[in-house]
Amino acid sequence: MLNLPTIDYGMTENPTDFDAFEPDAGGVILCRIAMQVFATEVFKYMLSHGSSIVLFAAQPRAVTSAKSRPQRDMNGHQWPEYFFTKGKISDAQGCSEVVAVPLKGAKLEMPELTILLHRV
Repeated sequence: MLNLPTIDYGMTENPTDFDAFEPDAGGVILCRIAMQVFATEVFKYMLSHGSSIVLFAAQPRAVTSAKSRPQRDMNGHQWPEYFFTKGKISDAQGCSEVVAVPLKGAKLEMPELTILLHRV
């Protein structure tokens, strides 16, 4: 079990209250950045400990808020659901590093996930 990062934008008294938090356009960008950095760190940690992890999925629970859901970010994610696969980047000297690569359509890009996901 892994706890997601607490992202406090000062918008609610309890930053873990998903029903009270619906990011605006600026918040959507901040969430995208924070979740991609978090997923990258999870990949690095798991791989350094011998894991063969290929997918990071953050789907804390179904969103039941009566309010409209926030817009999708440029990666195709919509708060609070994020999906990443493992990737690598290399610099000019050939040194490579693991990074989280956004999955815009998790079911389409990794159909074997259908059994794990109730909805995407």
